[in-house]
Amino acid sequence: MNVYDKAHETARALKESSQYKQYLKARDILKADQGSWQMVKDFRARQTQIQRQILAGEEPPADKIKEIQDLSDIISSSPRVVDFFRAEMEVIKVVEDIQRILVQAVDLELENM
Repeated sequence: MNVYDKAHETARALKESSQYKQYLKARDILKADQGSWQMVKDFRARQTQIQRQILAGEEPPADKIKEIQDLSDIISSSPRVVDFFRAEMEVIKVVEDIQRILVQAVDLELENM
């Protein structure tokens, strides 16, 4: 048995899952509304920038934190955006579950690090 073949098999199964199909549908609906899609991309870029600053030990400026909170309020009022983020989180949950299964199977003690 080739472990990489099984990983690819798992990836194919994930792509055929109801969670992933729902994600693709929600993403396509959101992308059809270019304004909302662009706001989500902008939100993610700002969020990533703040996370990088925090990981680098820097304190993000308060105005940048306020901007991302305001943008979050705006985009979360859109049902398309909410559906997209919900569907995305469902796929992420499946991936995390798969990762947990693998880690437990090989007895990696990542939670103790």
